Amino acid sequence: MPLPEPLKTPFRNDLQRRQPDKTMPHITLFQELGRQEGSLAQARESVIEALEIRFGEVSADLRERINALDNLRTLKAQLRRAITVPSLDQF
Repeated sequence: MPLPEPLKTPFRNDLQRRQPDKTMPHITLFQELGRQEGSLAQARESVIEALEIRFGEVSADLRERINALDNLRTLKAQLRRAITVPSLDQF
């Protein structure tokens, strides 16, 4: 049963007042870029760490190649590869 017109607005106002605020805080472009760069840096470190744990020292050349990657999806795939590849030469 629908509410009568005079009660709709007060009901909506009361309902909004009782519900928690679900709006997202404002994030500036620079904050968002910082988050993305932080995520990329962490992903790169994870790939290198996985290789170091499995195979020991990682060459400077390979580190540079990993640090040049700028796509989280690619880095995630490389992390999986680092975990499963049989040898560092095959990475």
